[in-house]
Amino acid sequence: MAEIQNVAFIGLGLMGGSFAANLIKSGMRVVGFDPSSTAAKTLQENGGTMADTPGAAAAEADSSSSWSRIRRKSKTF
Repeated sequence: MAEIQNVAFIGLGLMGGSFAANLIKSGMRVVGFDPSSTAAKTLQENGGTMADTPGAAAAEADSSSSWSRIRRKSKTF
């Protein structure tokens, strides 16, 4: 099994962004995608690279991960 050096993260919110930052600190190259300009800026400040599309991020990686949040409508009782 080949060693993973390049990782893609699709979704860079609280969870995905934190994982990405820790991987960068450990020496891995991280390419990310997120529609939020704030998430993009944070990843780049941490040393990561942003891709234009999720597919472009995954194409540059040995491994990829996606993170998303499901929003549910709350019910009023």
